[in-house]
Amino acid sequence: MHPEIAELQSKLKEILYDCAVEIRATKAALYLYDGSGRYELITEYGFRGEIRQITDRTDPIVDRCGRGRNAFFVNGLAAEPRFSEVMYESGTERLLAAPVYLRGQLVGVIDMRDKAGKLPFDANDAPKALRIADRVAELFANKNVFNLRYITLSEADDEGAERRSQGADVVPPPAPPPPPRSASSFRRARRRSPRRSSASSATCCARFCLSPAPSSLLSPRSATSAACRRSPRARRSRTTPRSFCSRS
Repeated sequence: MHPEIAELQSKLKEILYDCAVEIRATKAALYLYDGSGRYELITEYGFRGEIRQITDRTDPIVDRCGRGRNAFFVNGLAAEPRFSEVMYESGTERLLAAPVYLRGQLVGVIDMRDKAGKLPFDANDAPKALRIADRVAELFANKNVFNLRYITLSEADDEGAERRSQGADVVPPPAPPPPPRSASSFRRARRRSPRRSSASSATCCARFCLSPAPSSLLSPRSATSAACRRSPRARRSRTTPRSFCSRS
């Protein structure tokens, strides 16, 4: 057993007793990772018969806990055959297990058996078992007894300074402006652009042409000249001097 785990063994036993208080499990055992691929029995209560002192990933309970962070339960020896041998060896009929995860890795397993009153485990017991497992993991949050690597704040600052010294945070220079267009390329662009036809040009001019001002806004002389231009006699004799309109 790791020395730091041995110092916390009494605290771990207190947490394990919460399985009896909150879940009413008559038996419970806590296994923790020993750093060499196996899980060692740290503390237990209620087991009067044979109990495993060391287990590994070949154990069906450890294997199931290593596939996810959810607690699971089995009620009855015939419910799931892969767990029947484990329960039969310890003389139990019902099982509830919760994984202990730390920094994304399985570091422990809480194995609970036989609820009081011969009641089956149910879905309400699973969240309670996970909360107990979280309390176990919190004791080792600032310790590295399981040979797990984690990044401290000082290491993160050192890595950031190293990246800045290597130019990882340097802003790249702006892109150069595009070269100016030559006169030949400008002429080619004009030749490619479509030209308006004379009909369309005339239509556009007629659209924006102003209507003549009313005769009430013209001066007397201008009104007379306009009336002469509209009269049939003035249209027939276009060669007549301008004074003809005033005499008539």
